[in-house]
Amino acid sequence: MIPYLRLISDRKEWSFQEIIESLGNQFKLSNTERQEMIPSGQKIFDYRVGYSRTIFKRAGFIESTGYGYVRITNKGIEFLSKNQALINPSSMKEPLKNKDIKAPLNQRLKRKTAIDKFCYIEALGNLLVYYKSDLEYIRNFQSFKKGLINSDKYLTKAFGTFQDFLAEFKIARNSDKTKRSQLLNITNKWISGQDPDNVDGFAEYLKDNNLTFGKTMTSLASKILFLNNPWKVTPIDSRARKTFRLRSNSYSEYFPIVQDFILTNQTDIKYYLDSVHIHLTVIESSFENDLKEINLIRQNRFVDKILWTMGQS
Repeated sequence: MIPYLRLISDRKEWSFQEIIESLGNQFKLSNTERQEMIPSGQKIFDYRVGYSRTIFKRAGFIESTGYGYVRITNKGIEFLSKNQALINPSSMKEPLKNKDIKAPLNQRLKRKTAIDKFCYIEALGNLLVYYKSDLEYIRNFQSFKKGLINSDKYLTKAFGTFQDFLAEFKIARNSDKTKRSQLLNITNKWISGQDPDNVDGFAEYLKDNNLTFGKTMTSLASKILFLNNPWKVTPIDSRARKTFRLRSNSYSEYFPIVQDFILTNQTDIKYYLDSVHIHLTVIESSFENDLKEINLIRQNRFVDKILWTMGQS
């Protein structure tokens, strides 16, 4: 983390990719090391750089100057001058002290999941109830973007359609219902671009195209892009944010925390999924020829149900 701050201590704007490339060179990472992945499919090194950015933004040591760009603050310069040794988030007690953060992230997650195991069981129940329809929504969207389902049919009010998805995921009210066709066309255009998983950028794009009543609807954006990439995008909503005590609606802050949650609780997640494996396999049997890496979708849908359940309670 200190190398991150030292790198941008010139007070210039740095892009996320510039920081990743420069730190990778500084740490002498091989091409193989740079390509190593975490379960979500994100590169490990990119994830760690992004997590450092999240911690420093919360501490007030860096500031955003535009999407994907940051600059060190006076507070960051002062902290850097006083702390030359390598540190970790748990040692940054004073900068992290605010209403949202009452303990280091890993301590908060472990404490909460350790005492609330019934939420895993409730989340499993929700997964078993909704998993088939979730897979149906995903498959139909994948078919739509491949041109196997035309937009007129996909916009009808029937099970598994785009209209049905917006209602089922409680985001229909977040966009103008008279512009559903435009919303679908804008979505299709976005996912064909260079950064299709950029939830924050997509939310702003929808706002700029007057599809969200002049508001930035991150929940709407994340749930639509989840249909496009269920292997990586985990939807964000008010209950998931409540689970992590997040006041910010920024997906770029939410995503690394979710990945940390998965890594921290990987053993429990696998244990509970294995307990109903036979039932999930029956559900997945109708989709396994159409959806790749269905086990990763299974895990991500379970995580989504866990976060929703925890936020509810």
